[in-house]
Amino acid sequence: MSTPPALASAKAVRTPPAAAWEDRGWIGIPDSTYFRAAAYHLKRRSAPTAAAVTGTRAAAALASSAAMRPDAGDDVDLTIPPAFNLQGAKLSAISQATAYQAIRERQTTPPRTRTDRRLAATRLDLHEFTKRLATDATIWRACRSSDIRAPVQQFIFCALHRSQKIGEHWSSIPGYQDRAFCPACGDTIESMEHILFQCDDLGSTTIWTLAKSLWPHGQENWPRDKLGIVLASGCLTTHTQPRAARPAGLPSTGALPQPSDDGALHLLRILISESAYLIWVLRCERVISEHQHTATTITTRWTNTINDRLHTDQLNASRLIRTSTAVIRAQQTWVGTLASESQLPGDWPKSHEVLVGIRAPRIPT
Repeated sequence: MSTPPALASAKAVRTPPAAAWEDRGWIGIPDSTYFRAAAYHLKRRSAPTAAAVTGTRAAAALASSAAMRPDAGDDVDLTIPPAFNLQGAKLSAISQATAYQAIRERQTTPPRTRTDRRLAATRLDLHEFTKRLATDATIWRACRSSDIRAPVQQFIFCALHRSQKIGEHWSSIPGYQDRAFCPACGDTIESMEHILFQCDDLGSTTIWTLAKSLWPHGQENWPRDKLGIVLASGCLTTHTQPRAARPAGLPSTGALPQPSDDGALHLLRILISESAYLIWVLRCERVISEHQHTATTITTRWTNTINDRLHTDQLNASRLIRTSTAVIRAQQTWVGTLASESQLPGDWPKSHEVLVGIRAPRIPT
């Protein structure tokens, strides 16, 4: 039985949004200072206040005209008498999440100049490839992209904060200044850029060559080797090649699907994030355990890492409760990268008995 319109309207009048906001102490309400002042002026009226359609439109018109004024406009009195200025929140209206949000709103965060500089550099590198300027919030959210594994997310998060203990971190610590230099080069101050892209002894050249050789959508759609591309890999965008430009040996019709922008983007984020993280892991193994990695070992490690991501997509597509979206996405992501791809059945993502793997990479010389 539906609620009569008059009763629904009466319920809306009895429980206005401002009352709920006031019960939770105005926590998490944008521009709460202005809403609290407006709530005070409504409370001090002895007569009930109702908003008609005409009044709402008139208020919207006044707000629009005020926003277009070149000056700041009239000063708004936001003073609230103590009798109307309730403090705190009702226990019945607050949750643990709301309480934590209140703590975050009241805490003063010290300036993080190193993080801000890293974010600015990341934004510029990303803009060079995507032609879009991402906000700080967008870059932070990209750290938790579903295309990136949890350990890699943590690595990117720490790199954005520049919290890894490398390079300049050791320069100011007496007795440990020698740790500031690259363990492979010996005469270069270590930095994340140097580790991921410049130090050949750590395997970076081999790994990035392998990643680019597997990428089937043209080198013009592959970003330049820059740290910001790795840190903002969850924000990347790309485009696939047209049908005529597909890799040689692949049929243009039949069981194999055409690549899609969504599938290519999933593959690009996998290749960049996993390659960068593997370089960091190899560097840590060399520094901590003094392991020396040959080109063959690095190639095998990288191939196994990408094959693991391929098998993860296959498992997601072959679950008992699955959607066609997961199957299609797996097909469109890995098209052009698989070994003996023209011989695979069209439903390989959801077939457990079908063994798939990326094409055998060639060790860079």
